[in-house]
Amino acid sequence: AARLQQMSELQQERLAAETTEERAARLQQMNELQQERLAAETTEERVARLQRMSELQQERLAAETTEERVARLQRMSERQRERLAAETTDERAARLQHDQESHRGAQSDLPLFEQPAVRARMCKFHAHLAALESPRCTTCSEAFPGLQLRLQSTECLRCSRDKHTPKLYSIANNMDPGLVPPQLQ
Repeated sequence: AARLQQMSELQQERLAAETTEERAARLQQMNELQQERLAAETTEERVARLQRMSELQQERLAAETTEERVARLQRMSERQRERLAAETTDERAARLQHDQESHRGAQSDLPLFEQPAVRARMCKFHAHLAALESPRCTTCSEAFPGLQLRLQSTECLRCSRDKHTPKLYSIANNMDPGLVPPQLQ
């Protein structure tokens, strides 16, 4: 541990003593090495790296205080204003053209339900619906997600409050529509 501390101190001294040109050369070399490393990584390594980065970012954002969040968002806003103020007319035109093309690309010629992004959301929605549980009332045969059954009973709240004999929405009162016909499924 002492050796690591000593190495860290030496590194800090070396960085503090370097000139602007030396710093630029060091950062350029580090950038080139990073580009080589990224170019050589496999798809699996890239996915794992991006996943780790995403998890670290989420942890950082979850741990930040309200003041830190406000400061971060203000810095981002200021950098964006500076970038926009510094861009030339040609750069602005290119940025707007790119934004317009990327927006147009999102609106494909395919019908909405056939677009890959929409299909993915639809599949996710259907999977979520399939995972929902629908309790069934034994009296009225009503079943839907969120149906509240009485504690220690298999009747819904409406049927448990019904004091008529036979109960209003029961099979005995011919109010049970039965199964949904295949034509309506």
